[in-house]
Amino acid sequence: MGDGTFFSGPTVLVDEWEAEDLNAWYGAAATALSYNENVASLRIEPGAPGGPPLVHSIPEHTGQPIVNQGRTVTGRPRWRISFLREDPADAIRVEGEIRAGSRDVWRQMTISDPILFAAHGLTHVLRDEGIEVSGEPGTVDRVSGSPVGERRLWMEEGAPRLLAELRSPPLSEYLTAVNRRSHNLFADLMLKALGRAVEGQGSYAAGARVLTRFLVDELGVPQEPIHLVDGSGLAPANRVSPAALVASIEFARAAPWGPAFFESLPEAGSRGFRRMRGTAAAGNLRAKTGTIADVSALTGIVRTAGGEELAFSIVGNDLPSETGAKRVVEDRIGAYLAQWRRGDAR
Repeated sequence: MGDGTFFSGPTVLVDEWEAEDLNAWYGAAATALSYNENVASLRIEPGAPGGPPLVHSIPEHTGQPIVNQGRTVTGRPRWRISFLREDPADAIRVEGEIRAGSRDVWRQMTISDPILFAAHGLTHVLRDEGIEVSGEPGTVDRVSGSPVGERRLWMEEGAPRLLAELRSPPLSEYLTAVNRRSHNLFADLMLKALGRAVEGQGSYAAGARVLTRFLVDELGVPQEPIHLVDGSGLAPANRVSPAALVASIEFARAAPWGPAFFESLPEAGSRGFRRMRGTAAAGNLRAKTGTIADVSALTGIVRTAGGEELAFSIVGNDLPSETGAKRVVEDRIGAYLAQWRRGDAR
């Protein structure tokens, strides 16, 4: 049985996130039991003419309901074969036509029930290794029936007996994935873990409350402009001021874990962050990007020509072009700060 009761509340924010984000890998459900980043690669290949196409998944065993309404044809397809799903909790539908002998079609999609997905994966791995597993994969959906859901922390005295365990990499590695790859699932899981550790509730709302209190009580940021919804930033309703982001950078700079945090930020001009190449910012400025529809942001730290370290945050809303904002505004400001020297008349 897969047990994800260590976290609570919604796993995806259907009412907060844009509809087109819900099926994409970056909109995966944030569950306490997560596997393969809670996504699967789906492949359609032609079947026998007149029959349905063949649907495969990687990993093989997902527990994800798929309704195959597609058709294999010998002539030109009238409707393109595709994977469809309006709600992330629904079954995935295969609709349209695919021509016999044609190339297969791939798509990566989020899994409706990541906890069941993980249970399927473990069950079939055990069986493949010759270990008998009784029953079919399922999930624990109530805290009262869970040996872990009522615990604030897993590593408590009297925890259930472990048969095997796998230690995760250090938090800094996940932070690097969040900051360099904009890995939304990891960001949302971190927020939920924060809520669970501090308030005993592993939800988006609890994590947002903890983080808001930190910004207001510890950093002295005014509460009025702050409205946190998730950890990924996918919700357009998220609100945070550039001043709050700068205060966070300043706090990290003085913290003992600061060097690891700044190392996790992409460096301008590098392979993973090619922007500002050929400027004084290249190999110098480190910053986190942020982009959703009509919004672009860049927050980080840069060393000036005078040797000062400057924390900065640029946030643009209602933009006609996010790409244009990055090139015309953010990159120019970043390059300017890197070549600026106190006392310059410019």
